[in-house]
Formats: sequence, C-alpha cells, structure tokens
Amino acid sequence: MQAELKKELIIMIGPSFSGKSFYVNQNFTNSHQIISHNNIKDAMSLEGSFINEETVCSFMAINAKAHMLRALPIVVDEQNLTIESLFIWKKICLQFGYSMKAIVMDTHFDECAKRFQSITLEGLQGKNYQAMIIQHEMLMEMKMVLELKHQKIVDSYEIII
Repeated sequence: MQAELKKELIIMIGPSFSGKSFYVNQNFTNSHQIISHNNIKDAMSLEGSFINEETVCSFMAINAKAHMLRALPIVVDEQNLTIESLFIWKKICLQFGYSMKAIVMDTHFDECAKRFQSITLEGLQGKNYQAMIIQHEMLMEMKMVLELKHQKIVDSYEIII
C-alpha cells in the first residue's frame, strides 16, 4: 500500500540567483511535482511561442491544477513573485483543498549579485543590476508581509539562510 500523499503546495520566494531552484532540486525532486517558471518559459521559447509573463503564469496554474486533480504534492519555483500572485496561488489551494507553505530564500544581495556576475559576460551593468536591486527590495517587503499576515496568505512558512 502506498503512503498517503500530502496535499500541499510549497512556493519558493526569493530574488534571482538566491538559490531557489538549487534548493528545490536538492530537497523535492523525489517527493513533489515541480512547476518551474524558468522551465515553462524555456519550453515555450523552444516551440517558437510568443512569451509573456501572463502566459507563463497561466501555464503554471494549469499545470498545478492538473497535479492537484491527482492529489500530488507540488513545489512552485516561480520568478518575480508578487503579493498578488501569492493570493492567486492561495485561491487555487483553497479550491483544491491544499495547504500552502512559503519557503523564503534569505540570500544576501551581495551573494545573489556575485552569482549573477559569475554567469554573465557583462557582469552587473545597467538594467539587470537595477532589476536585481528591485527584486531584493521586493523580497524584503514580502518577508515583512508574510511575517505580519502569514496566517491569511500561507498556512506556514520558513526562511532558509
């Protein structure tokens, strides 16, 4: 007899290069269905599809609902997560009777920047650097909101340092 699967959705939160995907690959590959923003975006570009964030997010939600119909545990590895998208994920969880947990990657901005610099030829220049600063500020704001309202948005959360 197979063990009872936990109906949970874990959502990863953190700026680019904070280690979200690495953490997911190290901890959930064998136990959860992984829905990756980057993987969906890359697959769509292989097909020559027009890619916009709304389309990618729609595919992610449909993918999650398909797994929820089978009562499978899920990890969402999403880029540029907003408070609004957290509420959308919460609504989906409630619709399917899932608990929702957030895992916040508390990686220092300098470390994210160093990782970014190590994989780009241009390093920290122009728009990319500004985008990372904005993402980092958004993460700090989201951590505060989660700390103040986590009972209303997610069922539980943990911060990974």
